[in-house]
Amino acid sequence: MKLIKPTEKNRNIVLKFKEDMMNRGEVICGGARLMELDFDEWIRHLKLLQNEATCPEGLVPSCNYIYVDDDETKVFGIIDLRKELNDYLLNYGGHIGYSVAPDERRKGYAGAMLKAALEIYKNEGYGKVLITCNKNNLASKKTILSQNGIFEDERNNGDETYLRFWFSL
Repeated sequence: MKLIKPTEKNRNIVLKFKEDMMNRGEVICGGARLMELDFDEWIRHLKLLQNEATCPEGLVPSCNYIYVDDDETKVFGIIDLRKELNDYLLNYGGHIGYSVAPDERRKGYAGAMLKAALEIYKNEGYGKVLITCNKNNLASKKTILSQNGIFEDERNNGDETYLRFWFSL
């Protein structure tokens, strides 16, 4: 299993992941607009996000990865690594957003993706990383705690409450 940046080569498996998520009424967290864009638009969007000079206004630079098997035949999850935090991300979204395919949950993939993501941040010189989850998302909270996230506080955004955790790298 590995994290890779999606390319044209991964079109079919990414579209299968998207279709499966949408057919189940799931939201793709960390998908960088995968749900609303067609594949070619999405790949172009990801390239814009990677560079501060081309990042669309109101967004922060980020890198998106898919979590695949070694042969790259299936997407097990998706994760977005944000390079900085704006006010919204500092309070509610954090540096990292991710989703795991519904049929692949409860198998440790979220923890493995998060562990790999934290290693990427560490290698890029980050000292600490923020991750948040909805207070009602017990699976995400468990994943964050399994990777030694330190709870800071909870914050309300309308009817939603978010738990905020920091990782020291």
